[in-house]
Amino acid sequence: MSPAYELVNGFIKSELEDLEETFYHGYLYEYYTRAIAIPWVCYFFKDVVFTENEYMMLDFIRRLEKDEKYEEYGWNRLQPLDAAVFILNRTYGSMTRLFYYLDTGASGWRANLLLPAGLLCPLLDFNNYLLKRCTEINLEHSHFYCEENVYLLMHTRGAVADKLEWIEGQKRLDKQRYHNELFENILKPYSHVHTTFFSDETGFKIRDIKAWMWMYRTAELVYFEPSLKRDYK
Repeated sequence: MSPAYELVNGFIKSELEDLEETFYHGYLYEYYTRAIAIPWVCYFFKDVVFTENEYMMLDFIRRLEKDEKYEEYGWNRLQPLDAAVFILNRTYGSMTRLFYYLDTGASGWRANLLLPAGLLCPLLDFNNYLLKRCTEINLEHSHFYCEENVYLLMHTRGAVADKLEWIEGQKRLDKQRYHNELFENILKPYSHVHTTFFSDETGFKIRDIKAWMWMYRTAELVYFEPSLKRDYK
């Protein structure tokens, strides 16, 4: 077995085991900074992830869904694994829980859920009902991070014309012009909208993952994630 396979699958297996032991312990934010590593690795190294690890994730999810603590504590902790499962096999049911709660009234939960959602959006169609609907609800109520939600929707697969038409529609609905600057920037030709949310929220954890893999980088790993080729600083 090549080092790439050993490294990626060993990382996923050990993280899953640790997450299961600490699932109900600690702060939610701390949990997410750890759990987001699994879908990130699955996204960039999908072709070397063992089916065994995919089944391990599915088993982990199903067992915790049946746990008596799930309704109170577990419902907002499984989304990173839902994202990983979707990345690996495109099972659409696995993303339902993630986008169903993305318009929740608690800003801290939305911030956490946006992290795995950011990995999924480039794989989804622009007309995905769940994602589009939660984005519209977040805009309607001017929830914190609603603009980041819009950025994710804009990064889905779809025609530019359809996306611009949707933005125009949201602009008309925004009677108080709360998000006018956002809409104008997106509609502006050749505009570049920048946000540091995803780099700030996940950056330190992702750097830790990449640093660990960098120590054992191989040609295979660099092929899947070219940034591993650069020196880690």
